[in-house]
Amino acid sequence: MYRFLLSPKWVASFLLCVLAALVCVRLAHWQLDRLDQKRAINASITAARNASPAPPDQVLSTSSAPGKQQEYSRVRVSGQYDAAREVLVRNRTLSATLGYYVLTPLRTTDGPVLWVVRGWVEAGSGGATQIPTIAPAPGGTVTIVGRVRKPESGSTGAVQVSGRNLITRITPDALAADGGPAYDAFVELVSPADPSLEALPAPDDLDEGPHLAYAVQWYLFAAMFIVGYGIFARNYAHRDDAPRAAVAEPETVAADAP
Repeated sequence: MYRFLLSPKWVASFLLCVLAALVCVRLAHWQLDRLDQKRAINASITAARNASPAPPDQVLSTSSAPGKQQEYSRVRVSGQYDAAREVLVRNRTLSATLGYYVLTPLRTTDGPVLWVVRGWVEAGSGGATQIPTIAPAPGGTVTIVGRVRKPESGSTGAVQVSGRNLITRITPDALAADGGPAYDAFVELVSPADPSLEALPAPDDLDEGPHLAYAVQWYLFAAMFIVGYGIFARNYAHRDDAPRAAVAEPETVAADAP
């Protein structure tokens, strides 16, 4: 009944299904490998979060941005705020409320400038045309602990509104173009918290991404090729069973008639 499976057409179909299933399995393994990499990065980030604050030169550089493993680690740095060059980062939300990040350069005692998000302030009722009142940065030498963030992509989008400099993207290289060398990163202030601003919360969800779901899908696709081939072959082998039964039934009735 199944001798047709040895025909060239069916052998070729079987080999194509096996090949397709192997490709799906390979893609599933690739997604699982991506998942392992993501979990390793998340573990590094978690370890960096829980580690003691490090000197900035151990984590930051003026020539390159921090890697994924360094992001969200904490640094302890001393210096003086350059309040004259403070900028506001617009279109930033906190608890679904629109506002600004207050971004102030810190001239560190080690030399390079480090841009510090001192906190968040709610936008005024007048929108972008009404800049909220912001308390000045502390004067004198300060020592802070900050959470490391990578530079944001895109241009700064600098504009001036009501005498305040506003930007849309935090790109330290562009911001420090006329202020001397700067670390190619910025930090979110952890301590001491600025009482006049809302502190930025630490991210508490390290997403593993959709890699596991994609891997399961590829395994299902592989199974569909093999199972589908079997179902199609079985249906082909029994394609004449129903017509034969339909023909045999009238003959039986005719034989039993008086």
